[in-house]
Amino acid sequence: MRSLLVALLLLFASSAYAEDATLSATNTFTAEVRGDNQNGTEGDDDYTAVINRLTLKGVTGALSAGLRVDAFGFSPSPTPDFEDDVILERFELRFRQKPWTLVGGDFYQQLGRGIALSMRKEDQATIDTTLQGGLVELKTREHHAAVFGGRANPANLDEISQHFIEDTNDVMAGGLYDFTQLEAFDTGVYGVFITPTEKLLGERTKQHTEGIYVDLNGLTKHAALYLEVDLQHRELLGQSCSFFEEDCSGKAAYAALDLSFGDFSVLAEGITLEAFEQRGSRNTALNRSFEYNQPPTLERIDQEVSPMRDVQGARLKAEVTFLEQDLLFTVDGVYKEIEPDSPARVVLMHGFGGGEYSFQEGRSRLSASSGYRQEATDKATVKTMVHGEADYLQWLWSKLSLHLSARHESRTLEDDPFVRGSALLGVEWTGLGSLTFEFGYDTQNPSADVANEFYAGIATLELMDNLSARLVGGTQRGGLRCIAGVCRDYPAFSGVSGTLVARY
Repeated sequence: MRSLLVALLLLFASSAYAEDATLSATNTFTAEVRGDNQNGTEGDDDYTAVINRLTLKGVTGALSAGLRVDAFGFSPSPTPDFEDDVILERFELRFRQKPWTLVGGDFYQQLGRGIALSMRKEDQATIDTTLQGGLVELKTREHHAAVFGGRANPANLDEISQHFIEDTNDVMAGGLYDFTQLEAFDTGVYGVFITPTEKLLGERTKQHTEGIYVDLNGLTKHAALYLEVDLQHRELLGQSCSFFEEDCSGKAAYAALDLSFGDFSVLAEGITLEAFEQRGSRNTALNRSFEYNQPPTLERIDQEVSPMRDVQGARLKAEVTFLEQDLLFTVDGVYKEIEPDSPARVVLMHGFGGGEYSFQEGRSRLSASSGYRQEATDKATVKTMVHGEADYLQWLWSKLSLHLSARHESRTLEDDPFVRGSALLGVEWTGLGSLTFEFGYDTQNPSADVANEFYAGIATLELMDNLSARLVGGTQRGGLRCIAGVCRDYPAFSGVSGTLVARY
């Protein structure tokens, strides 16, 4: 690791003198003063946090290098889960000379639609995990082949809980081959082997997964079809069994059909997962296993996602546009069965629809949607939700706009009703920044020491072309939030938080 760091520093130094070299840097500094968030627990109250992330990238000719250094400190630390540290979090050397690419260090890797493996940089709801090792890739117009291997390397700071995450060193290796014909027919095969370092009863789990997919993105002028099938074999507690034996195997299949006829389009999706999972060692911040795959959820991007180990489901979405695509209407329906062959089978149904209208040459817009969601067993209804969302951006003059957004959920959990939602009202000046007032509410926990209403002010400022700032003050509601298939329990916020981003 030290030798690689030296190589990176030498590359950065030499790039300053090379005519075709570029060097860029991004530094994100965050300081927070947190008070009592009134969520009924004391493990996340009354502390100060300072977090800094420095990212450097240099490019010279066919060679590029990057590194990221994270530093964080807490005073006082509310629990031992909050640790102070300075860490070389990411480093990478990449050589690209067509048709070859060689990578050493940290990189992201996905296979197919993410059913077998999905290690990719996403939003803050996910744990940022890379594969730290090596990649050899060959890519031509018709052929794409790659082999990779290394260890899973999660970022050591969980951005949501701010708890420290221990490295897992879970081992991974895999490869893929993809063949493209006439840029309309794409088929590929892949495989991945994963073995967590964490032991269960003194034994390590081993699992390998193989998959095949066909992508007919030019099936006809109006249609595209994607199909994927995966098979998995696991060795648990040192016990091996035949490939298709139920206790050791997992199966998955996914299909998506896109139809488009001018202003009208339809998307149909279907998925089945049977004892299929890609679990790693324990995430010490969340006290549950890392998940190294992320199958298509069939859900809306902001919706709760049911367990994706044993599930069957389908989705149908239709869109139609009018007024030269300034007016859009959408309807969407999802049906899923979780653990369909179990006495604990849960049926999930979710239907929703909405529309969006753009006017004043796209400078203003209005969107709204609503729907109903239900999860039920054969004996009782487990959850229900009636939800509605609205977003309104009104251009006023010059670069000034008014922005209003609101979201409301009326829920029941085992017949106990509660409501949850938020509203934001702000003014935005393009190129300068914005000022927003946020009101949130959540009545799920009626305890006297738990807050149900939240008020916050949010300001953003574009100080210069390469310098921006964000300031949040007040209280913001926590609870379960989901983004693109990843659901996390966010702690409520109370205090002041400021972030400064500088780019060079």
